Amino acid sequence: MAHTSGPAQQLGLDVDPADVRLVSGPADPYAWRYGLEQEHLFRRQFSKHNVSAYRQICQHLGHAIQAVLHDGQPVRSSTPRDVDSGERSRLPPSRSARSPPSHGCGDGEPGHTTRELSTEHRSALQELETENQSLLARLAVAVSVVEERATEIQRLHVSNDAREQHLRELQATIQQRDVEALRCTQLVAEYGGQGASHDGASPRLGARTANTPGGGGHSATAPDLGQQGIVSSQNNTAVIRSDMVPQ
Repeated sequence: MAHTSGPAQQLGLDVDPADVRLVSGPADPYAWRYGLEQEHLFRRQFSKHNVSAYRQICQHLGHAIQAVLHDGQPVRSSTPRDVDSGERSRLPPSRSARSPPSHGCGDGEPGHTTRELSTEHRSALQELETENQSLLARLAVAVSVVEERATEIQRLHVSNDAREQHLRELQATIQQRDVEALRCTQLVAEYGGQGASHDGASPRLGARTANTPGGGGHSATAPDLGQQGIVSSQNNTAVIRSDMVPQ
């Protein structure tokens, strides 16, 4: 029983699928027309190809690859544009012009593949857009955190400057107090000398016995400056009495 293939059916031929060959000979009633990009597919028979080659043939069949009636002349590789008007007049209308495309191999397969690729592209673009929006949101959060950290660092710098200024002021105050303490000590020494010369007598030295820190009972003498208006305290500071100031 004879079967018909896609290209043979278009040409009105009954060819068993097992007899369809890519490398047709003079005895075959059909020949192939194809472009330069598909020329490598017609250098071997179907049995020598792989699945990828089958898919390429199915995608381009009826478009870049066409079957034409063989007129007994040697087969010549050419593009569909090389077919003369006489051969075009013998070709029946394409299947796509006579019926809507189906999902079979060679009949509407390129359009179906294009729709699948378009759907995949839209899905991939949508995923990329979603990921982009997520990255933008994370970037906005990171920028906000960086701005907060920068504000905190600026505040710490201002606080540190204020503390350094306060420290410098304290150091200046301490230096001023040291100068005042030195002047007071000089004044005490000066007024003490003036009081002794005014009374016409030198300070009486009274013997005082004091225990040394070693506990040996050693006695030490210290000047008795009570009449000069200078009272010695335990911390070795001098206090000027009001009656010693010269009138």
